[in-house]
Amino acid sequence: MFPRLTLDIGWRDLAFALATRGDEGAVRSIAAMAPAGRTAVTALSVRTALDAFLAELALPAGDEVLMSAVNIETMAEVVRAHGLVPVSVDIELATLAPSPETVEAAVTPRTRLFLLAHLYGARVETSGLAEVCRRRGLMFVEDLAQAYDGRLTASDGADASLYSFGPIKTATALGGAVALFADPDLARRVRARLDACPEPAAGWWRKRALKHAVLKALSLPPLYGLARLAIAAAGRDPEAVIGAAARGFRSGDLLPQLRRRPPKAMLALLARRLARGAAPLERTARARRVLWRLPPRIPVPGRDLASHAWWLAPVLPRHPDLFAQRLRDAGFDATRGATSLRALPGAPNAAHLIDMVVYLPLSPFLSQVDEARLADLTVAAFDDDARSSFITAPAEALST
Repeated sequence: MFPRLTLDIGWRDLAFALATRGDEGAVRSIAAMAPAGRTAVTALSVRTALDAFLAELALPAGDEVLMSAVNIETMAEVVRAHGLVPVSVDIELATLAPSPETVEAAVTPRTRLFLLAHLYGARVETSGLAEVCRRRGLMFVEDLAQAYDGRLTASDGADASLYSFGPIKTATALGGAVALFADPDLARRVRARLDACPEPAAGWWRKRALKHAVLKALSLPPLYGLARLAIAAAGRDPEAVIGAAARGFRSGDLLPQLRRRPPKAMLALLARRLARGAAPLERTARARRVLWRLPPRIPVPGRDLASHAWWLAPVLPRHPDLFAQRLRDAGFDATRGATSLRALPGAPNAAHLIDMVVYLPLSPFLSQVDEARLADLTVAAFDDDARSSFITAPAEALST
């Protein structure tokens, strides 16, 4: 079976992760990669960086943070931990982002910040959003955790740009994040706060590296299929087990897990990966070959966006559970929950996306024959579903 996700790291980098002890030079190397006009700060995760950033802002309790409505579920938890109120701003399915008009309409006298998540590998056109933030006096933070394409860049007008290199991300360093700040003084204060955090327990990094070496081995198609069968035979849900294995943090008690310094070995691996500019060119080409074979009647959110690295390949079938099972029966581990993305309340387009989405498995093990078979099967499964009655999103939600 072709796996839903494969760790984007080679065996040599995993061996480096196990062998290195790291040194102070990694932080300097990463700092030197910041684009002009930005100051880089490293953190254990994007949520760690956001937590420290909000702590330094020290906004009054009850102030509001606008958040694009498809987001990692615990990002809102971090916002609430600082006494702030997350307010969802619905997205458009064609652009995978809120429109400037929707953001403007959500602003109240208590709004202080807009947090935009770039989804699925796409880079959103942010000029209109940044202009709304500038005009209304809001800070603009962009979460680029899913959108790394081999470059550390920041959108014009962004106060902070956050990149993740967690286990399932592009160019993974098995963890770690880079935050790019427009204000060097704010960057200095965030860095000082993060430097005061404790390091993970002794042995944490080595266990993490060994765990992900095992997960990488199990992503080989023959072993992956056997692993799914073994999990099911043990009476456990393969979807839940695989999803939990891919998470960077265990559920519950989140903040103590976030408030730690990244180990020097993690930063050394991160510096190594960034220096090599691990652009996802093969994955992007693979996604285009598969998705461009799908006719326009199959909704592919973000299909026409100009800048897209296709971290995930979402489609919206009529009956997502049956659709995903049909692909799995054919040897393609399509999934409904490859990530911790959720729809925040009060956002119908976001809710529709999360309720209906299936992610196609763009495994590096796919041959071009397999890619064509996956595309053809996707079309056949979608058209079979079309013969049943169902409710879809309004047509205008997917219009450009």
